[in-house]
Amino acid sequence: MEIPKNGYDVAVIGTGMGGSACGALLAKAGLRTLILEKNERIGGSCSYYEKDGFKIDIGTHMFTRGNRGPFGEVQKRLGIPNRIQFKQTHDLALMTGGGYTITLPKEAYRYPAFYLELYRELKIPLKDFYSVTKLFYDLVMMPDSEIEKWNERPVDEFVAKYVGGNLRLLGYLGGLLGLFFVIPFWDASAGEAIWCYKRMFGERTLSYPRGGAHRIPSVFCEAAEGLGADLRTGSKVTRIRVENGQVQGVEVDGGQFFPARAVVSTTSLRDSVFHLVGEEHFPEAYREKVRKLKKSIIAFQVKIALDQKIFEPGAIFGARIRDKNFDPTQVTMEEVKQGYQEIMEGKIPMVTMIYGPVPSNFDPSLAPPGKQLITACTAGPTTDVELQEPAEKWMDEMVEALDELIPGLKKHIMWVDRFDTKFIANWIGKEFGPAISTAQTIDQVGKKRPSIRTPIRGLYFAGDCAGGRGVGTELATQSGIECSEIVASDIAHGLIG
Repeated sequence: MEIPKNGYDVAVIGTGMGGSACGALLAKAGLRTLILEKNERIGGSCSYYEKDGFKIDIGTHMFTRGNRGPFGEVQKRLGIPNRIQFKQTHDLALMTGGGYTITLPKEAYRYPAFYLELYRELKIPLKDFYSVTKLFYDLVMMPDSEIEKWNERPVDEFVAKYVGGNLRLLGYLGGLLGLFFVIPFWDASAGEAIWCYKRMFGERTLSYPRGGAHRIPSVFCEAAEGLGADLRTGSKVTRIRVENGQVQGVEVDGGQFFPARAVVSTTSLRDSVFHLVGEEHFPEAYREKVRKLKKSIIAFQVKIALDQKIFEPGAIFGARIRDKNFDPTQVTMEEVKQGYQEIMEGKIPMVTMIYGPVPSNFDPSLAPPGKQLITACTAGPTTDVELQEPAEKWMDEMVEALDELIPGLKKHIMWVDRFDTKFIANWIGKEFGPAISTAQTIDQVGKKRPSIRTPIRGLYFAGDCAGGRGVGTELATQSGIECSEIVASDIAHGLIG
């Protein structure tokens, strides 16, 4: 497609959830839209590859809200409601290891039995039954106005309000709520975590899309092209050109320049400010704010093909403790934090935490008939941290953990594909490869989250770096929605270009 004579209205960098959603909605608004993707295949961390009849996510994904959240909102605005079909399994997940085993059900009528099992497995004392019940009630029923008051307080403080020092319950809830944001729960915003938990459990929408995670950005990009957007893959943006405080367009590998009145960047703020634009174009106060932003950690990943179906739930959340003399029921908060500190120092921790969706249980077509696909990850440091043990050893430990959590797994393995943190960082293209480039810590959510607008006229941010709220991919998509509204409004009112 030729460049429009007068250039584009908007150039969007990236086809992950934020970029694909934003680009499609901008095209829907009638703007001449260019969407650029550095990889040959769209989707960012929600892209995929194929091998031996398996269709495999690049990332490791579950989706907490399905079509009730921002994915559904984008489809509705594009005039294609429910084009993406989200599927659930009878048992959504098995949580095991660390001294307990709990099954998360799909149906609401099974919730009372689920909570009884939870109380039993976590050995909640009878004297704490009321406060623990109140805790779970508030997690689902708390008004959003009350939730907002917890934005600048951490998850562990919220849980302690109900159960004091019950570390088993704190470990269960903290692990789940921290997983939402890929940061330790003592750093995570309680308000943001409660807001996400309330919707996941209240709407009962933990699910996975038919066709794989890639189906979501694919639908958005197909809609964008159908509305006239120009989508170009294999086009790595090397420069966002700015003159006199106004965006001029973008340059890609090879030197080609695409003029645009506005540019939406979906990489991290650090990448955009210090690499793509150049810090000299921003006020010092803004540069300093960007320098201080906190990022999440990242993950090592394994993709495991099995010769038969051996695991029924939709996902496994588990822990393997290498020291068999260690009693998980006696763990202290100091030991929990020490485990995280070991990860941040590049060391394999004593406890290997596993998050493992099983895509073929939601959509059997993602694996050959009779076979099973497991995608799993464990927390790892971002690539600015030097590993003290080889990446291969981290991933070997993941396979050992999965074999312990899913007995007999090794006997049925056809092959294992391994993705270290350097690969993930390179694929998603964000400096150091954080899962969430602006982490949802107590000082980076709500009104303290970076703005989608920037000091440069015509430059905007979308994705996991600015605006939005929610879990991972939903955070990025919500940001994309907000960004499309702001850009379309600014252009309509003559505020740029």
